Amino acid sequence: QVYRAFKIMRGEAYHK
Repeated sequence: QVYRAFKIMRGEAYHK
């Protein structure tokens, strides 16, 4: 999923 890639790219910092 895209969200998973974002999490890895942002280092799980995408969580609001």
